[in-house]
Amino acid sequence: MMCRTISRRLHQFVMVLATLAMVAGLSSPLLAAVVADFSSSNGVAATGTTVDSWTDSVGSLVAAPYQGSGSPTLEANVFAGGQSGVLFDGSDDWLAFDDSTLPTGDYTVALAWKPANFGSSVSRPTMLSWGNDQNNKMKLIAFAHRPSFHNPANGIIQRFNGSDANSSIPAAGGVNGTNYIGIFARNAATNDYYFTISDGTTTESETVNNSSSNLELERGRLGSFTDGGGDFSEAIFGGHLGRVIIQDSLLDEAGRSALLSSLNSYVVPEPSSLLLIVLAVVACLGWVRGR
Repeated sequence: MMCRTISRRLHQFVMVLATLAMVAGLSSPLLAAVVADFSSSNGVAATGTTVDSWTDSVGSLVAAPYQGSGSPTLEANVFAGGQSGVLFDGSDDWLAFDDSTLPTGDYTVALAWKPANFGSSVSRPTMLSWGNDQNNKMKLIAFAHRPSFHNPANGIIQRFNGSDANSSIPAAGGVNGTNYIGIFARNAATNDYYFTISDGTTTESETVNNSSSNLELERGRLGSFTDGGGDFSEAIFGGHLGRVIIQDSLLDEAGRSALLSSLNSYVVPEPSSLLLIVLAVVACLGWVRGR
């Protein structure tokens, strides 16, 4: 009886700690200055599995299939914690949204994604972009598979008004079908770009400095960038997006780390209730032996 009581209380204690940790990880970085939060676990309207629209939970931005584009699909149990994912086919699927409320200076972006295609030697599959072509405010987060420009290939890049901030982080080796989370941030005053990428096993960070140019480009999209040609005909993203969080401020290093940790369940399976019970029993048996 005593063992059962201790086991139950230990389990409750562990659950309380897990909840407190989650709240601590979410409250500060996710509630401060968040202007968009697209989560595939809610806000996705679909006919069957075909996505009709994806509404963010903060600013009520609605991303929907663009003129003539295909429609992504919603798939269950894509990420490590069982979260769903919006699947873009890499051919003609993308979603467009109003970007007028998104930041034009400092920002912090967090993403959870699973790539199916890193693209070719001349393409940069785009997970997220925004910018008004009347106001020179384009921003873009994309994969890069361009060996002549990036060492190693399959790096992650940010672009501001057409100027690349090239990370040398190869997305943990650039493996298709791997779950990733990442933080991408910009300091507008210094033109410093901050990259952190994790697959749950390996986490890499880098700061890149690069000034911007003055190109006029397209509007907000998930899964693609632009219909333009030449250097700015970015590739359509092939793979799953599970979360897109945009903040209108630059989080400090501790804030970016906390934000990344809050997304950890996308790349690392959460402990099951059975595992917690086993740990409680083991702890209980240890307590009994120690008496």
